[in-house]
Amino acid sequence: MGERAGLHPAYIGQIERGSKKISIETLRKLAQALSLRMGDLLNESPPPPSEGWESKIGGLLRDNSQDDRELIYNTLRHLAKGIRRRRR
Repeated sequence: MGERAGLHPAYIGQIERGSKKISIETLRKLAQALSLRMGDLLNESPPPPSEGWESKIGGLLRDNSQDDRELIYNTLRHLAKGIRRRRR
């Protein structure tokens, strides 16, 4: 990639490791070498879909009575505290 961008391979390595800050011109060269827009190199990856553990746990809470939701929440809270203590 360094060759395509007209940049020394060692410089590319320093950029990848975060030990060098780059100029707008270098960003332009890298984007061109990768056939991307400069903004594509700056954008962070999108957040993961909400179908993770939080959503699954939320489903457990939604699908139960108020008393059962409180019991589930307290059980999970105590379980999480125990896990954190065990990791120390």
